[in-house]
Amino acid sequence: YAIGGVSSFTVGYFGGGTNPGGGGVNTMDKLTYSIDTTSAAPAINFPESTKGSAGIGNDPLDSGYFAGGAPSSSSKSYFFKLTFATETISKLPSSTQLTAARYGMAASQSPSSAYFSGGLGAGSYRTITDKLSYSDDTVSRIPGADLTSERFAVMGHGTTTAGYIGGGIGKSSTDKLTFSSETTSLLPASANFSVPGRHKYATTGNSSAGYLSGGNPTTNYTEKFVYSSESQSYIPAANLSSIRYHAAGVGGRQYGLSFNSPPTEIPSPQVFQSSPNNAFNLGGATPGIDYVSTVDKFTYTTETSVAAPGSNLTV
Repeated sequence: YAIGGVSSFTVGYFGGGTNPGGGGVNTMDKLTYSIDTTSAAPAINFPESTKGSAGIGNDPLDSGYFAGGAPSSSSKSYFFKLTFATETISKLPSSTQLTAARYGMAASQSPSSAYFSGGLGAGSYRTITDKLSYSDDTVSRIPGADLTSERFAVMGHGTTTAGYIGGGIGKSSTDKLTFSSETTSLLPASANFSVPGRHKYATTGNSSAGYLSGGNPTTNYTEKFVYSSESQSYIPAANLSSIRYHAAGVGGRQYGLSFNSPPTEIPSPQVFQSSPNNAFNLGGATPGIDYVSTVDKFTYTTETSVAAPGSNLTV
């Protein structure tokens, strides 16, 4: 529940989260796409307990980042950086921090930078957008990219040219962050969620569409955001196998980053079988605050979602 997720082309990683007492945890699980199984990865546990961090992965740059979080009553501004090739993790220095401590942010990325938008900090919902430059791991405030209104408990998705941040507590609309101009604009009502005020949902996607699953108000709905038309609609066949919120979504195709295509038609025995062709939504909480380890597997070609018990989280 409230875990952060990042993905390489071949593995998804899930760090931190909330324990039954409401505090943060530091554990890390990894889901290997070639065999659809999840295992504990204690060697890359977070250096300290964190819940509600925003995760972003960039396989071509061999790195994943977890930003912010709320391990206690106060939100945090730090970054954890995961190196995929060596499976090592580190807390970045104080020179690489969000310009305002917060959690429940949305993350999106261009090939060269990641953007962290909204969230809750200092007792208020925020519009702030910070930019992490991959070339030197520095963070800067980008006022022109601030959200058009305060949003908390949101997730990001997008392509190599734009990120999309929709919903949030009390919100149904969607903002578009255009990377080339580093500006954010409010999209028309055709991009709104069908469930008003939807938040704490999970996002996955490929180069043509983003898929937004679960969330509050408590639902198992999945909505599809088509990038070419910037419109959103409900896809019943893609619903999660159970109602839950604050799950994490991962997949090798997210954000439209380039990847090596499978050498054969689907199905393929190669390690890319799950990564380009499928995505996963993991964990979360059900009504009554029962934390779950459930994993659902989403197939892009059929736009269907099924429970994948062999991939369930270790806790």
